[in-house]
This record gives sequence, structure tokens and C-alpha cells, in this order.
Amino acid sequence: MAKRKVRKVHKVGDTHWGDSGKGKLIDLLILLGFLSRLKAVARYNGGPNAGHTVKRLELEAKLHGLPSSVLHPSIWSLIAPMCAVNGENLLGTEIPDFLKLGIGLEKLRIAREAFTILPWHLRIEELEAEALGKTNRDTTFRGIGPAYSDAVGRYGVTIGDLLDPDVLRVRVTENLAIKNRIAGIPEMGWNVDSMTDRLLRLGDQLRPYVVEMDTFLDEVLADGDSLLLEGAQGVALDRESPCYPYVTSSGVTTHDAAKIFHLRPEDWGYIFGVCKAYCTSVGRRDFPTKLTDGVGDRLATRGHEFGTTTGRKRDCGWLDGVMLRHAIRTDLVTHLFITKLDVLDEEPELRICVAYEHDGEKRELPPRMGLHGWKPVYVELPGWQTSTRGMKRLEDLPSNARRYVDRVVELADVPLAGISTGPDTEETIWLLN
Repeated sequence: MAKRKVRKVHKVGDTHWGDSGKGKLIDLLILLGFLSRLKAVARYNGGPNAGHTVKRLELEAKLHGLPSSVLHPSIWSLIAPMCAVNGENLLGTEIPDFLKLGIGLEKLRIAREAFTILPWHLRIEELEAEALGKTNRDTTFRGIGPAYSDAVGRYGVTIGDLLDPDVLRVRVTENLAIKNRIAGIPEMGWNVDSMTDRLLRLGDQLRPYVVEMDTFLDEVLADGDSLLLEGAQGVALDRESPCYPYVTSSGVTTHDAAKIFHLRPEDWGYIFGVCKAYCTSVGRRDFPTKLTDGVGDRLATRGHEFGTTTGRKRDCGWLDGVMLRHAIRTDLVTHLFITKLDVLDEEPELRICVAYEHDGEKRELPPRMGLHGWKPVYVELPGWQTSTRGMKRLEDLPSNARRYVDRVVELADVPLAGISTGPDTEETIWLLN
């Protein structure tokens, strides 16, 4: 039996509802050379419903399906097994838009075991929204949920299937038989021959990027090399989070990543939890600390809280320490990275939720399922009302900003890796050696 290579695997995830700045931290880790012998970064869940914005000096990249590492041509950028890939959008829009930045994608690879988002997934999502109206799950209409439903139902079409005409024809035949019968989409005019031909052409275009992921990693990672895993969304949106059913369709946590990459406990290095200095969420869901007054509007304006993928305005709220504790425990977080501290600069008073309360019951961790009716219990802290924008040393922060950060770290009960003080990657206080 071949000896298993010794590698170190690190991960960047989000402690709340996503949109906290994971892309910035990944860019920073690569720029600093902090992770020893880092050779590859892999998106391990979700699809183009996620949006990561990376800003460095005059360069700004808005990414959806591509990993944040594509800004670094020397690093392998991987889309892992169990991701959902819209190949037509990737080739037709996202890759051409990215190439306009003048950076190549020679080291982009897509797992043949990733699942394909297909035309009927987009149509099914539209039909679901029409049927449910205002009670729908606030989908991004990228076909992610139906693609994962097919994967679980054993009708999923993988990227690898697009490269095999015989297998693909079987998959298309099965899917169209089901979709035309029960999903109300026969009016789309799809048939086995035309759809198979369309997807085979897509497969031919994707072929240069496609690899069998386990074999590929064995080839490009030597003993002692590092792999960084990039999560989409956040722990509060995991399929098994307390926010169900208003969650994403893929597994978000470190446990999910470990299954995908066949990792042992000793393989893990740093597991970073990215935590915004306040909370945001988009769409219809229970959001205990949501602000419906002028404070929420000010935070949204100063923080430019609009979705990278959908453009939707995000709801803003005070930092939720209950969900933070849940994320630290659930996601096995080893280090905290706080973002957008500067967005709070002008607020005279701040709050942090430290517990939930419902019908006389008070708890410091969320219920297993369902946040409806749970109210936040706050501690109040004074603001600092002076600019922290661009600060790079902890000792330069105003004393009240230090107190705020210390309270968040106390709730998380893990070491602080750094603090983002502006949108640019270099506007960061980095604390690890």
C-alpha cells in the first residue's frame, strides 16, 4: 500500500450568514506567505450563488464560482467534488470577465466529480418561486438547490459525465423523463438528442480544466505542501443550522470539507472563522439581531452591503454572539478574523448579542432548529467615533475599539488572527507570526 503523503490542510469559513470577507482573508494569507508551502486553494461547497469580492489597490475581482486564489497565478485554484458548477455561465461570462483583469487561469482545475447545474434546474427554481410566492426560500435563482436535490436523488449529472457520450445520454434520458413528467417543464422543448449534444459541446470546452481530484492532488502536492479550503456562505446557512429551512443546499462546515477531501483530524492546521464586526443577512429568514432603524441603514451604506451575486441589499444587525459560539463549536474554528471594524467607526453606542431569550428561557447557544420567537439579549458598549480605516497595528486602535474587539474574542474563546480595517487586502491588522 502506498504511503500517504503528509500535508497540512487549512480552511477559511464564515461564522454567520456569509458575506463576511472570506475572499479578503484568502488573498491576505497568500500575499503574506503565511501558510507554509501553500500550493493550492479549493472551493469545497456551493456554486455560483456565492459571491466573493477581493480588492487590492486598483484591482477588484467579483467572483462567483471561481476560487478567490485566481488572483495568484502561481497557486492552483480548484473547484472541488460536490460543488455545483454552471459550466455555460463559467465559460461564457465569469472566466471572460476575469481575464479582462490581465490575469491568466492556467492553474484553474475543476473536479470531474463536481455536479453540473443544468437548464432544468434553473426552470424548476422559477416554478418553485411562482408556486410559493412570498413564502419561497429567497433563492438566488442560480439553480443550486435543484442541482443538489438531483445529486441526493441520484440523478445528478457530474462534470465528468459531460465527457462521456454514452453515460451522458443515459443521464439526460433519465432526467428529462422525470422532469417532463413531474416538474411542469415540457414546454421548454428539450429532448434527449438536442440536450445531449448541447452538453457534450460544453464538456469539450471544459475538458482542459477537468481533473480527477484525488489523483490530481497526489500529483501536485508533495510531502509538506499545504492546501487551503475556501468555504461558501456561512455556518448559519449550513443545511443543519438552526436557521433551517432558510439555509443553503450544501454542507458548509469543516466536517463536510473533511469528507470531500478524505481528511484525518491530524491533517488540519488553521481553521479560520471570518466574523464581521456586525451581522448581515439577505432574504427571508429569522435574523434575531436585525436592525430596522436608521442604524441598520447607516451600516448598510457604510459597509456597501449589497450582494456580489444578486445585488440585493443585505439586512444589517448587531453582532450575534450566540451564533458566533455555535459556529466556533460546529466548525472547529481555531482562529478568529474580524472584518469591517471600520464600518462601526461613527456609531456612538454599540451592542453585542450574548444570549437568546424566549418565554422566560435564556440560552447562550441557539436551539437545534428554528430561531422564530427568540429575542436577543444585549450588552452595550460605547463607540469610538474616530476613524480606524487602514490601521495596521493593534495598539493604534482607539481604546473603545479595543474593548469591542476584546468582547468579541471573549465570546469566541479562540485566538484572534487579525482585524480588517478597510476593503483593501492590505488594510489589515495581522497578529499571527
